[in-house]
Amino acid sequence: MKYILKEITPLGKNDLFIANYWPDNQMDFPLHFHEDYELCLTLNVRGKRILGNLVEDFTEKDLVITTPNVLHCYKRDDAFLNVRCEVVVIQFPKELPSWGIFDTDQLRNIRNLLCQPAPGAIAAPAPNRGVRGRSAVFRDTPRTGLRRPHTG
Repeated sequence: MKYILKEITPLGKNDLFIANYWPDNQMDFPLHFHEDYELCLTLNVRGKRILGNLVEDFTEKDLVITTPNVLHCYKRDDAFLNVRCEVVVIQFPKELPSWGIFDTDQLRNIRNLLCQPAPGAIAAPAPNRGVRGRSAVFRDTPRTGLRRPHTG
């Protein structure tokens, strides 16, 4: 029997975010959900990503924001079992879109994106550019650059 876990994120009442870096991650997180937003960057690994009811391939430079209470996990391909992969996870409180800073012209579109009923948003790095040390360039959605996962 497989279990689905509800993760209790260690965000404190006054925390803006928490960040974790795993320099040699085994990608063995179980299928889980939590009440907060999660931004996840995976490097140097390929596999399958579950995001809500979607199962998609992910690549060596995968950046995804998961919305609250959405089931998600990553599983590496067998070809990458012995490859050192890196994972960065930043979690934000579920109240994030209600913060006043998102009323600004620069961030209003991001708030609107976060508030739409979707399991998350997927970003792609620009061609011929690394993710580390540079800003990621997103595709499909003007101004925010984030795209919605395809649902069917």
